[in-house]
Amino acid sequence: MVIIREISHEDNFENLYSTRIKHPIVLTPGPKEADNIRYLNQQFFFQNRLDPITMSAFTNDMIDRLCRSDSYPNNFKTKVYRKAEIFLNLAGAWESVFGSEQDELFYQAYRVLSELRGSTLYLNLISEALDLLSSDLKKAVSLMWAFIDEQGIVDEHRAYKLIEENATRKHFEHDGILVVGFNHLSAVQVDMFNHISSYMDVIITLPKGIMNNLTRFDWPMWLEQDETLINLQSKDDDKNKKKLIDTRQPHKSEVFAQNRLGDVIGETFSDTIILLKDEIEMADLLELPFVNYDARISNDIYSERINNLYEEIRSKKLKTPDEYRLFIKLKIKESLIKQSDDPSTFVDIKAAYLFHQVLNNLEKEYIGNVTLTDFILRVIKNVCLLNAPRSSTVSYTGQGVKKCEVLSINDLKLKRLESVNLIIKRDFLPFGISFDASNRELVSFLSTIGPIKNTSLNNRINLCWLLMSLDADPKNRILIEVGAKDLGAELLQFLNIEVKETILSNSEIKEIRKDNSRKYDGKVNKYSATLIQTYLDCPKKFEEVYYYQNKNFPKLKSDLLANALGILEHEIIAHFYERNTDNISEDQIREISKELLSKFIINQNICLSEIKFQTHLNELVINSLNGIKVVGLLKNHLPGYNFEFEFNISSEQYAGSVDLLIYNESDFFIFDFKRSQSGASSHSELLRFESIQLPFYQMVTENSKKIPCNGYGYIVLNNLNESVHLFSSLSSDKIKIPGKIKDISTEDWGGYREKFKDFFANVKNEIVESFETKDLMAFPKKQITCEYCPAKLYCTYEGKHEKS
Repeated sequence: MVIIREISHEDNFENLYSTRIKHPIVLTPGPKEADNIRYLNQQFFFQNRLDPITMSAFTNDMIDRLCRSDSYPNNFKTKVYRKAEIFLNLAGAWESVFGSEQDELFYQAYRVLSELRGSTLYLNLISEALDLLSSDLKKAVSLMWAFIDEQGIVDEHRAYKLIEENATRKHFEHDGILVVGFNHLSAVQVDMFNHISSYMDVIITLPKGIMNNLTRFDWPMWLEQDETLINLQSKDDDKNKKKLIDTRQPHKSEVFAQNRLGDVIGETFSDTIILLKDEIEMADLLELPFVNYDARISNDIYSERINNLYEEIRSKKLKTPDEYRLFIKLKIKESLIKQSDDPSTFVDIKAAYLFHQVLNNLEKEYIGNVTLTDFILRVIKNVCLLNAPRSSTVSYTGQGVKKCEVLSINDLKLKRLESVNLIIKRDFLPFGISFDASNRELVSFLSTIGPIKNTSLNNRINLCWLLMSLDADPKNRILIEVGAKDLGAELLQFLNIEVKETILSNSEIKEIRKDNSRKYDGKVNKYSATLIQTYLDCPKKFEEVYYYQNKNFPKLKSDLLANALGILEHEIIAHFYERNTDNISEDQIREISKELLSKFIINQNICLSEIKFQTHLNELVINSLNGIKVVGLLKNHLPGYNFEFEFNISSEQYAGSVDLLIYNESDFFIFDFKRSQSGASSHSELLRFESIQLPFYQMVTENSKKIPCNGYGYIVLNNLNESVHLFSSLSSDKIKIPGKIKDISTEDWGGYREKFKDFFANVKNEIVESFETKDLMAFPKKQITCEYCPAKLYCTYEGKHEKS
């Protein structure tokens, strides 16, 4: 039978099983929880010859046992396949049935397949779910399902099904199963344990206090437990469970008004700092400068390199695996040469090796000749992302002499902690609920046949583990950031934390809310290149940004946006130009870059891993070196000219800033720094006014300076050869810099400038009329315009509009 036991640290492991279980299998979610359990009672585990194992190890061990028995099906593989391996197998069969042009259907079908195979072990229920899909999607999912079965692939679903169908007591060396430390069991795991419990006891442990928070959709409610054996906590326990946290002054917490924690933490000694968030990142560590500690950092450290390499391979238009391999080998060779000077290059080598390895595996599984279509390259990229390592351990040494352990809420299962500083910040608050599914109707149906993952329940269980982990100790402190009370009232109530209203009221802290009232501003006060370009890119996006004043673009906390890095690069280039660009060493640039980057991420409270910090630092150094090189060349080619960085072109009618203006009494040149080729427009886009930034700067600066512009260009900092420049033939001979340079005759150059003035006047008239009509259609010039568009919630654009 299944027995649910609520546990606390006072429970001994001997008391967790019934008298019928003498030698159980102890199952944990992962190695971290297994280590914590061993640490709690090492003597008990040693004396009873027990060792906690992960669910993954249990599955592989059971499949191995079944393989050695007569009951294991002969047509099934003998190992449990990972997601990446299944992905490759499915992609290998896809094109032969649907063709590569159906790549979006492939990814949609794979997502639905994953949902279905994780929802139940019983196929008769799956057939009902398939009827909810469109005909194409149903066909695709059915094909994938049949292919997995016919090939004998053992994924999580098939592994649990085989264990359920074939495992009997004789296959176990143990007489029961103890499941400890899980926040979530999937529907297929629940099905498997329900079946196994018919002939052996399965004890599922939960932290004390969580049973009162369950709904009928949560996974413990789907376990077929004996109601008489459920160990529900008593009312007295409920009163006492929140007393585990004992602050120096009961029911009162200290509040800090800044994000920089060092001064607050440094006041008192603490063995442990707990950050109430899922994962600790580099930005968190930078806020604690006065302590030394080792922290386990979990980060996706390879995704950026994998995506960049994927785009580079696509741009090369490689067709055969041999061309692909040659390119990858050259990339690895280049990285190996750099590695002696820059150890972080190992990430590039690993990413390239992943691409090479995945292609070899793909060729083994693929049906027919492998041609590197866009679909296949995208498959390779996704498999590389699945196979890439996800975590690392960072040893961080601050400037002080104190030493303490820094933990996230995910690290606290089954640990005993004393002398703790618990940090609650506004951007860390749990208790959120997320929902992500490709087919909501399907998920609604699946919730009737099994549990659906509940992030709110997961957060509550984590908080219960937290309460269990903290012993009643007068040294424990709870530090709450100003403003957290309004955003996390439910959390503070759960932790039994009370803060006086007068402490939390702070006029500088404003609650961020979405204003649903949509009012037109009425007119455009100043025209900028960004305003005009936004209108040309998509009128609907322009409406949201400039009519409704909604400029809230999404921002990832775990990374820096390109414009922030660009600002830093401009500062570095200007800094060294003023100090003579001819004698600048790379070490000097690295030193300044590191200082500016560190200050920026601390001041902006950006979460940044050590790996990403080093990656961005290397980018800053390389791009700044290239920028300084080009500025030096321009200085040599244009003697007697003045160089002005961040030249302000603002006036009553116009707004903007030119990255670099080079001028004398008779003419001037304009240059804009771009971090990569994607930011630089082509010659044709400039000449057709599809990109208006530089023509706009030219027109406004000519009005201001009263002298003509004889050329402008984009300087691409990460690859100077990709820079794009337009020069009048009067100037092109004397300016020799890297990049794609187009000469325009003096006559055509003058006509081009006048033509832009007419174009700009027409666009202004359109914008003025649009404020009056208030009827702007969504028509993005490029699909990427939609990705971070603030109008996305209200826009109904589906790629069907045609510009009239």
